[in-house]
Amino acid sequence: MIVMDVNQAIEIAKNEIQSRFNVTDVIIKSSALRNGIWQIKTSFILNNEQKYYVININNDTSEIIDMHEAKMVEGNAGSSRTLVTVAYAISILSVIAYIISIAIISLDGIASTHMYSSYGGQGIGYTNVATGALVGLISILVFLIIFLVIDIYIVVRISKIRSYIINGDYESAYQKNSVGFGVVALIFGGLLTGILLLIARGDLERAANS
Repeated sequence: MIVMDVNQAIEIAKNEIQSRFNVTDVIIKSSALRNGIWQIKTSFILNNEQKYYVININNDTSEIIDMHEAKMVEGNAGSSRTLVTVAYAISILSVIAYIISIAIISLDGIASTHMYSSYGGQGIGYTNVATGALVGLISILVFLIIFLVIDIYIVVRISKIRSYIINGDYESAYQKNSVGFGVVALIFGGLLTGILLLIARGDLERAANS
């Protein structure tokens, strides 16, 4: 029977860190209830140094029974930082490629419109061909713009994942780098981007649970 829910346990852990070290920003890396003990992993900055503390709280009495510093180094996350960084770079290149493609097609459309208007008196058949070509260009533009918006979202999210990894917050990085997001990146951000993100999940999961 759960006496204390996870939010209460997290609040107790945060209050203890804040009062003991006089800090305000406390990141909760993970929380789990095992054998009647809440284990709350935290991260915070103290004197410009990243600190990691684990607080164990009795579920029945809500009392802190243990609190100790945890040494978490970048190696805990294996190659996830490199994989995510490469995926980040590829996704940025993808965004640039879409922007260039949109610009080229837009310029081509403007030039084509000018040409069609110059020869507008060539007959109905010519007009139909011109109209069809313009509709085709517009359809391609709409398609590329949709992909561009999705790719920008992918870049922003990968940037957040990378930031979490750099700060040692592997739990948040793992949650942000979900399987669903990996599939979205696989489809819209490029095959390699999605594969790298999905591979990185394994290292992030191990780091988050360490």
